[in-house]
Amino acid sequence: MRYNILIFTYLANFIFIIGCNNLGENRMIDLEKSVITDCKFLFERQNVAYLEGKIFEGLCSQISIDKKFKEFRRYKNGQKNGKQLSFFLPEETIHYIGFSKDNMIHGKFREFFRNGNLYQKGKMFRGTYDGIWKVYSENGDLKERYTYSKGELLRSNINEE
Repeated sequence: MRYNILIFTYLANFIFIIGCNNLGENRMIDLEKSVITDCKFLFERQNVAYLEGKIFEGLCSQISIDKKFKEFRRYKNGQKNGKQLSFFLPEETIHYIGFSKDNMIHGKFREFFRNGNLYQKGKMFRGTYDGIWKVYSENGDLKERYTYSKGELLRSNINEE
């Protein structure tokens, strides 16, 4: 069992690094030098995460209560900042790849079906939809296209099948 956990952690780290590269981020996240903390050990007060009484900086991981997802979160100055990643369990395929800034989803966002196909993609601005969002069917066909401006829906186009 311990060997399986070690293998899963290595694979998760590898996929996390590949995900960073695929999204075109200029700086590489060096997980081999990072210590991954279990998110359940973090204490949050006034939107700032602490570990052992100190503001948390680094990477933490957490498995959802229903054991369907494993999430990796990057923290800076006690707030979610940078790449955020989630995997479906037990398949260990990517569920979503996104970014956070000051505890809010901000920047490129990609969500996937369990089969690995893209479900939706777009950008977030401080926790709200922004720009063009595309939603796909499980077989990869474009189903919907939305245009937002800082959370306000400007236009929608739904493709009928």
